[in-house]
Amino acid sequence: MVMGWTGCWPKFYDKNGRVDRKQECDAMLHWEDNNGIRRVLKSAMVGTTYYAAVEHIKPDGTRRVWAAVFLTSTRTERKCFTEFLYKDMDETCGPCECDCPVGILKLLTETDNQSAIDWRKRCWDRRNQPTLASLPIGTVIEFECHGTVYRLRKHEPAYQFRRSFWWNEEKRTYTPSRYIPKNFKVIARGGN
Repeated sequence: MVMGWTGCWPKFYDKNGRVDRKQECDAMLHWEDNNGIRRVLKSAMVGTTYYAAVEHIKPDGTRRVWAAVFLTSTRTERKCFTEFLYKDMDETCGPCECDCPVGILKLLTETDNQSAIDWRKRCWDRRNQPTLASLPIGTVIEFECHGTVYRLRKHEPAYQFRRSFWWNEEKRTYTPSRYIPKNFKVIARGGN
């Protein structure tokens, strides 16, 4: 197990017998105590990361909605049992993961916590960035990887490619989309 992660026996499974990570996390965020009631208003899995808008109603009636972010994993031991692993955070921890769905972001109430404000801004910025697939042919993008700046142009499908591809003019090589980081910048937008 990786340091900082918590493991437990799963209670929820999908129809294929796999651990239902979303349901596991949802269940952890529903509780009531002397500090009030907490419940999930909306949640989603983006890859293996869980995002949720959690409502907290205090005994005095004040209401706050904050974001929960869980990294999730499963581990199977000797094909006998599966353990559910998670690393739970909230938006005030400044999580690196910032692919929170818009529907969850819209439910969050105002906050004065700077880490939460920064995290929300990164999530909105990520949502506003175009996807590689949505960019027109001829678009030039730039990104940095391991200290090297790469500049790629989107080309029309060629005989060896079934779809458009990203070409590095300088090195005369193509780069598959899966190797292009999400923080690319559009340098010049192509036209149709």
